[in-house]
Amino acid sequence: MTPHEILRHGIKFFNIDERTILGDFRHRDFAYPRHVIIKAMRVYSRIEPSYPRLGQIFNRDHTTIISAVKAVPECPVRSQMYDEFIAHLEALEMRVAA
Repeated sequence: MTPHEILRHGIKFFNIDERTILGDFRHRDFAYPRHVIIKAMRVYSRIEPSYPRLGQIFNRDHTTIISAVKAVPECPVRSQMYDEFIAHLEALEMRVAA
């Protein structure tokens, strides 16, 4: 999956519109899913995008992206969201492969 495909699936999975996920909203209802999507894009993507590239996608500095990736395993809520989202992506890929 490409980073943009992961973003598209994340928007559907978390039921948050693209403008909100890419925007400056800092409320945890939007920030946690954004962090999960960023980490999934970094780890799960076929091509491992650089932090600066992810920063371009999310209109953020690469250091903000690094913080988001590191924040996921440190927070149980984000970690559980990440595990559920990765399971969702893997199920999608199995459907496509079948």
